[in-house]
Order: sequence, then C-alpha cells, then structure tokens
Amino acid sequence: MDHKSSSFSFRGVHLNLNHCRRASSVLGRDIVRFNYDFVSVNDPYIFDSSVFEFSSTFRKFFHPYNPLAGFIIANSNFKVFPIYVERYIIALEIGFQEENFVIISIYCPPSKDLKEDIDELKKLLLDLGDKNILILGDFNAKSRVWGPRDGDHRGDLVLEMAEQFDLLIANKNDSNLSFNGPQGISWIDILLIKNINIERIQNWTIEDKITLSDHQKMVFDIVPQNTNPLKSARTKKWTIDHINILSFKIHLTEFVKNYCAEGKTLEESIDEIQNALYKMCVINCKSKSRVRADAVWWTPDLEINRSRVRALRRRFQRTAYDEERLIRKLKFKKEMAEYTQSIAIAKVKSFRSFLNSVLKVNSFDTFYSLVQDSVNNYGQLCPIKNQDGSTTGSFRDSMLTILEYHFPRDCGTIIRRQTDLEYRFPLVTVHEIGKIFQDINLTKAPGPDGLCANIIYEFFKVNKEKFTNMMNECINYTIFPVSWKQASVALIPKVGIGLDFGVYWHKSHVWLYCAKRMVNKQEHGNKIYGVTLKEVD
Repeated sequence: MDHKSSSFSFRGVHLNLNHCRRASSVLGRDIVRFNYDFVSVNDPYIFDSSVFEFSSTFRKFFHPYNPLAGFIIANSNFKVFPIYVERYIIALEIGFQEENFVIISIYCPPSKDLKEDIDELKKLLLDLGDKNILILGDFNAKSRVWGPRDGDHRGDLVLEMAEQFDLLIANKNDSNLSFNGPQGISWIDILLIKNINIERIQNWTIEDKITLSDHQKMVFDIVPQNTNPLKSARTKKWTIDHINILSFKIHLTEFVKNYCAEGKTLEESIDEIQNALYKMCVINCKSKSRVRADAVWWTPDLEINRSRVRALRRRFQRTAYDEERLIRKLKFKKEMAEYTQSIAIAKVKSFRSFLNSVLKVNSFDTFYSLVQDSVNNYGQLCPIKNQDGSTTGSFRDSMLTILEYHFPRDCGTIIRRQTDLEYRFPLVTVHEIGKIFQDINLTKAPGPDGLCANIIYEFFKVNKEKFTNMMNECINYTIFPVSWKQASVALIPKVGIGLDFGVYWHKSHVWLYCAKRMVNKQEHGNKIYGVTLKEVD
C-alpha cells in the first residue's frame, strides 16, 4: 500500500487508544480507509512489550519497552528520522517535498506530575530551535482555550509553556469532546504548533465516529505554504464576529497584564501590540460551520407547499381502506402536480431576475469587479491631467498622481511643527477616545494587519489609560509607526469621470482615522496648532 499526499497536503491524526486491542484494530482499518499519512498514538495496546494490531506495511516508531506514546507512518514518501524516543514522549523529523517537520507525540497520565513531562518537553523544544514543530498529545489538562469548561492547574502549566515557546494552540474551544468515559467527559487532547502558519492547519476537527476507545480522533490537514506574493499580501478582515470573543478576552487580559514596554521605543511597543492582537485573533478564530443553504429560487411559499404535499402523502399511505385510500391518493397527486409546477415557475422567475440584474445601466459596480479580479486585470483607469498640463501614460502613473492628490506631502514644515507640538499640544482624554470609537463604524476600514476597529476597541476597554497615553505620545511627537502608513487604498470613481484628481475618492485607514479625529478636534479648538494629517505623515 502506498499513501500519496497530493500537492504537498497531508493528513495527521491523534488518538488515545486506552490500551484497547479492538480500538487498535479499528484505527488500523481507518488508516487505510481514510488515507491518513501519520498517526500519533497514546496508550496503545501492548503484547509482550510491543505494539500490535497494525499492518506490517506501516512504519511504527515506539519505545521498545511498554511505550505510552508513538507514531505510525503510513505515507511511504515520508523521510523519517527519530530524534527523541522515550516511553512517554517521542519526536520524529519527517521530510516531504523539500520541507521538514518535527512531530512530537506525548502522553501525560493523570496520575503523574505534569510538571515533569512539561519540563522534558521544554528541553526538547530548546534543542529543536526554529524547526517546524507539531505537538500532539493527551495532556489530561483542562482550559477554556481548548474546551468549554473551566481550566485547572495542569491547563495553566500547558498555557505557560505555550506562551514561553510561542506555541499556537490549534484546538477550538467549541469542538466535540475528546474524552467520554466512566470518569466523565472532557477536552484533553491538544495540537500545538510552532513556526507554522496557523492557516496551514485546515479541517481540524474532533470526530464523533466510533473508535472503541474512550477518546475520539483528532484529525487535521497540513496544506502548502502560500508562496504567491499577490495572494499572500491579502489579509483576512478580523472583527469580533470572526473570533471566539470570550477566549479572545481571556488572552487579551492576560497579555495586557504581563506586557512590559520598558526599554522599548513607542514604535516597537505599538508593533508588538499589533502583532499580539493579530496572533490572538488567529488563535481564537471561529471554525467555519458548513451550513446548507437553500437554492436561490426557493421561497417561503414553496416551503409551505412542500410541507402540505408531504402531509397528504403520509395521510394516504397510512389509510387502510382501499376506497378512502384512493380518494386521498388522488388529492395527493393533484397537490403534487401543482407543487411541481410552482417549482418550475419559481426557477424561471429567478433566472429572469438574474438576467435583469446582469444588464446594468449604471457601471458603478465596475470597481468592485476590478477588486475581485485584481490579480491579472487592472481595469480601465483613465489618464489623469497633471498640474503642468500633461496627462499620465500608464496605470501606475495615474494611481500615484491620484494618491499624491489625496495624500500630499509637506516635508518642509514637519520639523518646525514637531517642535511646537512637543510642548504645546493638549492631551486627549479617555472620554474623548471613547467618543471617537462610538462615532466610527467598528467593522469597517481594517488596517494592513486586518484588525478592524472593534478589535482595537477591545484593547482600549481592557486598558484605557495605556491606549490613551499611547495615542497622545503619537500626536505630541508626530510619531506614526511605519505599519500604520501601509494601506491598500481603494480609489472609487465618481459619476461622470473626467481628467481631474477629484473624480476619485478613497477609504481611510482606521488607525489614521482615529488620529485624524484627534488632530482635527484640536485644530478647530486651537487655531495656533495648524497641523493636519498630511503633515503628520
């Protein structure tokens, strides 16, 4: 048997077999049936100090005496090198298509002190350095980060290790339970990754299939790293609707409590906070549930008619007397014919409505089609007249000319303005920052890292004084981090396009918008401070 992973994507599994022979047999069949590439096994069935019930075509890596953790490699294309082999923990380096991973399987029995196993794992992580690492194991530890129930001391130890070594937890706290036995139910099987983009872990799930063990299988796919520069530049839009807000607030509160900006510049501090917020969004991202949608032509009236037809069918089918059964069958057939005809009419109406929507007189949606297909299509951006009377000759020249019009630079007066502002610019209060957040749409205009204003607002609510002081320092010293100036500007043409600059309007960056509101407030109230946002850049 030869397992082959297509396009570098391969599937991993973790399961605690609870030293059950029949569970081992079921897992062996599932490896063949579902084409698993490698399986992390905890507490396997052992006979004569060896692991049994798996095909001889699989490569098995276990400690030679009564192992409690190990791996089964079913993909023959993997190049495997054992790094560390002990009863409770085993580490392998696997190579596939010019990329190497270190996979670690660990089992931490509930009767054993978890700190000993964690210390052993920490030593191994220090030795591995910057390699791509996946850790799969039954830690017998609880936390709201990977389960819906309250955590315990063992869970705190795992979280402390994850924070120390910058490990990402791939588990979702709303997943199926991973343990269901006589002792109760729990979520104790965990996948941690290091130096691997969390977006490469796809289709992560705790299955509810029968395993004949008191644990359930944890299954996931590892997909290729995105190497397309155009596609990788696009960032996911992060709002509180996309994340598990409770878990996010727990991580955020813990970060703010432990964060120290001593010895760091303002720009370094802001970059670290932004990166931390982005990582917290990734860790607490909601899993997409597959919801079956109705057809575009389906209507509530069809729903009612379908229910009526099904009721008539059940009524005539359960009728015992032939004469009454015939009458009810005829009534059902009549209603069924009318229902079928109404479906055909609904499909025709829906298709005609679609055709009418395609033929638009107003071409305002051309911009959105341009954005959707922006990889190889630059649209029809017309030439723009420069100040000297000449016109632009390329798409890039037109774009730069429009950007220079909306975001002009006045470098000659920046230094003088900064000197004035350092001593005389009034401070903005916490209440005023809160009013700015109330006035803006918290789900629009994400920054280059994809963070929308409601994510930033959560950070503001956790530590209002810190956020306000940070913004005041930025305004007082006209310090705006480089990351705030990186934005994908949307240039949207107005009706009646000409050759002037003003025929295009733009969408602002949320961080700069917040700063702009602060500066404009001071402009209108204090005329002597003639600084505008264009000069701050």
